[in-house]
Amino acid sequence: MINFCARFLSKSLIQLAPSSDCRRVLESMPPATSLTSTAIKSALYTSRGHKNAPNNGNTDAIKFTPALKSQIERTQKRRHYWLRFPSTIETLFSASYRQAGLTSMRSFSLLIAVAYALFGVFVYTHYQQSDLHAFLPKYSAAGIGLVALLWLVRQSRFDHWFYGYIGIIAMVGLTIVMQIPPSITDPQLKVLAYAIATNGIVLVYAMSKLRFTYVIFWGCLAGLLHRILVLTFGQDEPLALFNAWFIPSSLVGMGLAYLNEYRERTVFLQSLLLEIDQHERNALYHNLERLSREDALTELANRRHFGECLQHEWSRCQRDQKPLSIALLDVDFFKQYNDIYGHQAGDRCLIAIAQALRKEASRPGELVGRYGGEEFILLYPNTQAEQFLAILERIQERIRALALAHEGSRVAKTVTISIGAATVLPTRAAHTEKLIGLADTLLYRAKKNGRNRWQHGTLHSI
Repeated sequence: MINFCARFLSKSLIQLAPSSDCRRVLESMPPATSLTSTAIKSALYTSRGHKNAPNNGNTDAIKFTPALKSQIERTQKRRHYWLRFPSTIETLFSASYRQAGLTSMRSFSLLIAVAYALFGVFVYTHYQQSDLHAFLPKYSAAGIGLVALLWLVRQSRFDHWFYGYIGIIAMVGLTIVMQIPPSITDPQLKVLAYAIATNGIVLVYAMSKLRFTYVIFWGCLAGLLHRILVLTFGQDEPLALFNAWFIPSSLVGMGLAYLNEYRERTVFLQSLLLEIDQHERNALYHNLERLSREDALTELANRRHFGECLQHEWSRCQRDQKPLSIALLDVDFFKQYNDIYGHQAGDRCLIAIAQALRKEASRPGELVGRYGGEEFILLYPNTQAEQFLAILERIQERIRALALAHEGSRVAKTVTISIGAATVLPTRAAHTEKLIGLADTLLYRAKKNGRNRWQHGTLHSI
């Protein structure tokens, strides 16, 4: 009977244990971004019929870093026969395993209730009437414990105490089940009752989703409590008989519980590594995507991305019959600035200008980009001419306010800019290249007229 039960439960565990497939990949975030329960947004790996969420519960934020990945790989190579990980990984696994147990209980609650009811019907129809008076109180007490368990697993506020309440209920249930055989007088039913008690012990050990150490503690405590009740009430169960069925069934259950947790830990490590690898690939992909649309030095939109946004806003302004303006600006005497202060200082100068320009492109649709070298370009959709001219004045004032010393400038002692600005009411006849061409022409005119100034025009005016 025990061997059959062990084979049956082994097959069941294979079906119920977590698969190694990871859940969806994490959303893009830097390599050292904290992964909290809201960042992960559920589990680090999934299993058939339930989702394991390592960061669900009261756990601190975990950072996925190369050091953590290396620690996981070392843990995987060392094996984990003692069923213990380093503290960071153990925190993740503990929350995951608890969540798996909760989900399993919720998923199979109806099946458990039906099986318990059928067991009661079977006993009621096969027990002698003289034995029912001893069975019914035990059956009722176990039923109350089962109802309490099914209610508790559906109350998320008690999730943190899952191991505690399921351990207590499992211990009480096992004690009640073990109390049934000694109360039966019919020899055939007594044998059947012992078989049920034996299988019940194995099932509780293997299927309760308790941690291995917890299930040993509660199982042994149930056996001890049963023996105390047997001796207290003078029930007919010799110690040799108890040892003959309780110890083997407990050992089988312990073995299955150990193998189950060991396998869960192995799959968890594999899934965690897969998740980290996917996270790293995601981060690399999004970094490459960001670099494809951002200037590496200033982190502004690059020329290609600016062109795409300009085309999009052009179409929108054309549809809404709204004006669209751009400003193309150039840093005055920037070559001389590099010659005097060096290229690193020149880079810092461009970064400072970029940060100042970003403050003048804060509304939806507005954009600032680096057009090339020391040239920048700004986009202002749905902006009236009066507003745009005021913006041009503010831009020049912002750059002057930086007070970046420039001994090589012929127009001021600090860094200044020249701006060519153009406005258009987009139509099908015009296109973005003409608008940029006009802004470039006006920029050249501003430089020719002495720099440190702006020139503005409309596309239909020339």
